[in-house]
Amino acid sequence: MSREARGAVLRREYEDAMARMRDANDAAKSAFLNNIQQTIEHVVDVYSAASESERKALLEDARTSALEMWNSGDWPSSLGLVISCLNAESRFTPGADAFYVKLATDQLIKEAAQTSGRAT
Repeated sequence: MSREARGAVLRREYEDAMARMRDANDAAKSAFLNNIQQTIEHVVDVYSAASESERKALLEDARTSALEMWNSGDWPSSLGLVISCLNAESRFTPGADAFYVKLATDQLIKEAAQTSGRAT
C-alpha cells in the first residue's frame, strides 16, 4: 500500500473512533481522554524511535491491547489508545488525509491535557 493511501486508512480509522465516541456519556468521555493522556507520550516516543518493522510490531501490539480492552468492556480506553496510535503514525505518513488525522488527534491530545490539568 502506498504511504499516501495509508493516510486514507488512518482517516477512516479516526472517523470510526470518533463516531463511536459521539454519543458517549461524560464518564466514557473522561476515560477516553484519560487514556489518551496516559498513552500518548509513550506511544509517540517508542514509535518515533522505532524502525519500520518495529513500528509495525508496535501497532500490532497496540491493536491487540485495544481489542482486549474493548472485549473486556473498556471501550473508551480502547478508543483512546487508538487515537494515540493514529497520532503517532500520522506523524510519519505523507498526504492530506494523514495531515488531517494529525491535526485532529493533536486537538484531542490538547483536550486530554487540559482535562487532566483541571483534575489536579
